[in-house]
Amino acid sequence: VIRELKKTHPSLELRVESSDTPQLIDSLHQNEVDLALGMTPTNPTGLTLRPIFRDELLLVYAPSHPWSDGRPITRDEIGKQQFIVYQRSSLTAHMLEHYFRKLHIVPSTAMEVASTSAIIELVRLGLGVSVMAPWTVGQELTRGTLMMRPLGSKALYRRWSIISLASRRTSLVEESFCRLCRNCVTGMRLDRNDLPVFRPP
Repeated sequence: VIRELKKTHPSLELRVESSDTPQLIDSLHQNEVDLALGMTPTNPTGLTLRPIFRDELLLVYAPSHPWSDGRPITRDEIGKQQFIVYQRSSLTAHMLEHYFRKLHIVPSTAMEVASTSAIIELVRLGLGVSVMAPWTVGQELTRGTLMMRPLGSKALYRRWSIISLASRRTSLVEESFCRLCRNCVTGMRLDRNDLPVFRPP
């Protein structure tokens, strides 16, 4: 997206910041950023939302994990796993907590890591399991160094939007950015239907 944006607007001065959605929305209100790409807030008062994509959260684990045999996973088994999770204060963590609570599952947290790449490496080494979206581990799925399965019969989805202040009119460059983001989504792995075909040994 950034490369294509620079092609059409070569004089553009672009600054990119990374943070969780609540912090990005605070930055919008403080006029520190113009646009935020994050999870769609449940209370969008004073904000304009441009939906970009929806992804599904799935269990991710190493090929050496017992789950790789394809058999059904029980709630007890999920509860006994050592989970490597992103920051517990994140919106995703709250969604997972609510999802598991409805199933009467209390997962055991082995590690809380504030880096997606670090979580991927720890799971790949067999030090625990995690919950992520397919697009975050696309290369690992292709190489076969990680595997994924649904959380359960009911999918857990996240919705992502480009967020801006409703009181502020977006520029032509910002509209181009939104359009490019939507175009790029077409090549992303977003849910269980995008996983490599699972063939038990």
